[in-house]
Formats: sequence, structure tokens, C-alpha cells
Amino acid sequence: MSHIGCFVDGRRRDLPTLGGKGSMTVGRCYGLCKKKGFRFFGVQIGKQCWCGNHYGRYGRRDKRECRYQCRGDKTTYCGGSWRNDVYATGVVVASKAAGVKYVGCFKDNRYRDLPVVYTANYKTTKAYCFRYCRAKGYRYFGLQNGNACTCGNTVGRYGKAKSKDCARSTCKGDKRSKCGGPWRNSVFTTGLKPKSFKTPGMSHIGCFVDGRRRDLPTVGGKGSMTVGRCYGLCKKKGFRFFGVQIGKQCWCGNHYGRYGRRDKRECRYQCRGDKTTYCGGSWRNDVYATGLEEHASGVTLLGCFRDNSKRDLPLVHGAGHRTTKAYCLKYCKSRGYRYFGLQAGSACTCGNKYGSFGRVNAKQCRTRCRGDKRRTCGGSWRNSVYSTGIGSKPVRLPGLKHLGCYLDKSSRDLRKLVLSGSVTVPKCYKACKARKYRFFGVQNGYQCWCGNHYGRYRIRSNLECRVQCRGDKSTYCGGAWRNNVYATGVVVASKAAGVKYVGCFKDNRYRDLPVVYTANYKTTKAYCFRYCRAKGYRYFGLQNGNACTCGNTVGRYGKAKSKDCARSTCKGDKRSKC
Repeated sequence: MSHIGCFVDGRRRDLPTLGGKGSMTVGRCYGLCKKKGFRFFGVQIGKQCWCGNHYGRYGRRDKRECRYQCRGDKTTYCGGSWRNDVYATGVVVASKAAGVKYVGCFKDNRYRDLPVVYTANYKTTKAYCFRYCRAKGYRYFGLQNGNACTCGNTVGRYGKAKSKDCARSTCKGDKRSKCGGPWRNSVFTTGLKPKSFKTPGMSHIGCFVDGRRRDLPTVGGKGSMTVGRCYGLCKKKGFRFFGVQIGKQCWCGNHYGRYGRRDKRECRYQCRGDKTTYCGGSWRNDVYATGLEEHASGVTLLGCFRDNSKRDLPLVHGAGHRTTKAYCLKYCKSRGYRYFGLQAGSACTCGNKYGSFGRVNAKQCRTRCRGDKRRTCGGSWRNSVYSTGIGSKPVRLPGLKHLGCYLDKSSRDLRKLVLSGSVTVPKCYKACKARKYRFFGVQNGYQCWCGNHYGRYRIRSNLECRVQCRGDKSTYCGGAWRNNVYATGVVVASKAAGVKYVGCFKDNRYRDLPVVYTANYKTTKAYCFRYCRAKGYRYFGLQNGNACTCGNTVGRYGKAKSKDCARSTCKGDKRSKC
């Protein structure tokens, strides 16, 4: 027995059970209440004995208000009018069960570490809060600020506090004990544990918003739901992800996150089938991976590459919440592309060439995939590039050489259209070579043009020649009014009896070889040879990449260095110097 103090009583009794009345003493009341198993007793107005397990709801008073003489022993006091002189009987109400232990002192705030808060006031004791939270199925209970019980299934969101922070508030239900502190929880286990189930491959991803058009579209089940049950239902159906919602619903799908992520405290509804765990919230899915993966065979990571508005991989698909490596592989491979990229967590990019803007450090490709937050999908203007497993068809094409992307107009750069439809680079090569043309161009994915000169409308970036070939989508066939130009390897003869190289000679405005013809895109050795020979001249010259010069004498202004005649590329054949 120990004396606690003088406390106010009211119509709704602070100590609710009448132990006895009449010729009362402190000792007699102690015996009556302890026999009934109560933790506390109070003697009142000299003759009443009251018993209970909590006290103090109406507050403490000065001990001078508890000085009525006991009727059974006038040498001692027995409370006062509506005043209990309160004592502890020494009875301990067990708060222990299998697995119950002290976890620690933890910080709290208005968002609540343990979400259920019950202001127990004068009932606040470790034993009471234990029973309160355990009865509701929670794994942890806390004591806070002397007057509140807190319950939850996870703990420690806001970090640990110093032990002394949880020794500041006296329990309102037992002034001899401490019950946490201001925004501090003294946390214990209730002894309850989650139901055990085997979940190989399962991993928790987070709390996500749901909408009328469901984020995870397939109903797995509902009712007495648990995380383990939902896992089994969705995995059996072959889904990669599942979400538990509002305590009782199970949703399955292969993509998630279209409506965005939320803080996990919005996913704290108890599971109907296991109250020791959480099953989402109202329009909130607690999302998990089942461990099943989408198949992506033949795929090789090639690296992290820079991108810009001109696009390294030209086809861009905003996949949003569906963005995963497997989804982008299927998207690009089904369109015949050799490479696919993942960008900024939310986009697939496809193409047949990559690396136009250079490689960057792999650390720049670490944005989380919107379709699977466990994985990374490139970065801002950064592509994580993979092969799709499609290869360009190996074909022997002797003499073939790519020359670049060139502008075309209605007065065609390469004059002869020989094929239209299911065009490929090899098909166009063979068609133009068979007709003895030196060059060919593939345009807009389906046209094949042949000619002996090219480039009259100037060169463009290769990025403008990226329309897929209709006959082989793993390669490019120019663009709209853009020729991807190649050499066939055919050589138009410029040799005849007596034709030989004389040398590199200086010229000026008075002209060493007097006839000058600006041949522009036709300028080649073969063309200038034919042009001057047809006019009966003994010598022909090539000047500045775009002109033929003709005459019957040479060298009036002297010889130049050979390197001076290797500075200008022939406008009619970029492989040669003029």
C-alpha cells in the first residue's frame, strides 16, 4: 500500500466501485478493494470506501481537503466531502503478453507516427493502453504526454528521441509512472504479430493514388483481405504488381503510378483479415511487386546517351505510368527498330542508330521508371539505350558507301526514280548499279532515286534522314524531300588514249585555262573530261570543287603545291578532290 493524494470526486465516480461504508478505516478499505483485485482505493467523508483501477479524472486537491476523521479510527483521516484520499493497493494489472517489450522513445508530430490516438485521460496507464491497442489488433502501443494512448503497426517514422524525453509526463491514471512526453511516444509491442505467409519475390513499393479509371485495373478479390492473400491472388493471375486498398480490396496490374505517389501515412487502414498490417487507404493503393518480371530476352544495355530537341532516337512515345524496360522493348521492337531508349522515367525512344550527341556518365540515367519505381529509366534529356535484338540484314554490297543526307526538290537532285514501295537500301543499290548509275538515294521510306551527280541542294544533318525503310524497318531510308545518298561503286570512265595527270597549277582572274564552266553538283573528273574533250580542248582542269576549266596550253602562272589541289571536295562526288 502507498498513499497517492487527495482527489476530487463527482456524480460519475472517480473510483467507480463501492467497497464498503460505515465504521471505515484506511486498513479496512485497503483489504476490501485489494480482495476485489483493484489497483486503487479511496476513503471519503470518513465512512465510504471506493475501489477502481483509475483515478484523477476530476483533478488533485490539497491534502487539507481530505481531513475527515475515519469513523473506525479517529486517529487517521478518511478523505472529505466529495474528496477521496487515494491509495495504491499494490495490485498490478498485467500488461504483459507473449512478445510484449519496450521498443523505445520516439518523436511524434501532427501527422502521427502511430496513427490511432485515444485521449484516455485519467485512465492512462501502460496496462490500459496495452489492452486498448491490442483489442484493436495493432502491433504497437504508445503512451504520450501522460494522457493519451497511441496505436499502430509501424513505428519510428520521425526518428528516436532521448529516453529522458519520455520521462517528463506523469501518467494520469497512475501518478507513480511516466507516460511519454509532449510529442513523444513511449512505445511498446502488444505481442501481436502479422500472419505468416510465404511471399517469394514480394517487395513493397509505396502508397499510390487511385482513380475511377483504376491504376491497377484488375480486381483480385475483396473482403477479409491481407497483404499475403492479395499477393497470392495477383501472382496466380500472372500480374507483376498488386495493391491493397481501404482495408478490404485487392487490385492487380502490370503498371502502376499514373495518379502519383502519396506519403505512406495515407495508406494506414488496417487489413480486415489481419489488423496487425496496413491495407492502403481510401482511394489509396499500398503497392507491392509480386516478383514476376516481364521477359526481355536479347536485350543489351549500350549505355547512357545525351539527347536534345533534335532527338538521338527519333521516335518518342510518352508511355507515362506504363514506362518500363519491358514495355519500351515491346513498343520499339514491334515497330522494327534496332534500338530503344528509356528517358526521364516516362518515355520510350526508338531508332536504328544512337550516339549522335555523345555518351555520358551512367549516373545521369537514374530517374525512376514510372511503371516500376524499383528500376531506373534514363534521365532528363538522357537515354538509357538498349538493343531490341533486331539486326540489320547482312548483305554483301561491293562498292557501297554512304555519302550523307541531302535536300531534294521538285527538280530532282538524283534524276531517275527506279523503285517505289517496299524499298530497302540493298534493293535500291542493286537497281541503280544494274543501270550503271554512280549514286543512289533512298527517300521518305519508300522511294529509290538514281543519278551520276548529287548535292545541288546542299547537305543536311543525318537527323533529317530517319524515316524507316518500308522494306526493312531496322534501317533508315531518307526523309520527306531528303535523300540518304550512297555511292554504288560504279566508275564512269574518264580515261582515254593519252589522258594523264599533269599537275596542280596556279590560276587568277585572267585564267590559265580560258574556258570556265561552273558545273556545281555535276563536278567530277569524269564530267569535266567529257565536257572539255567534246569541245576539242587538249587540257581540262578541276577548280574549287565546282568548276571545269578547258584550254590548249597550261602553266602560264606557274605550278602550285600538290596539297593546294586537295582542299576542295568535288560537288559531284564528295569522295574526291576537285
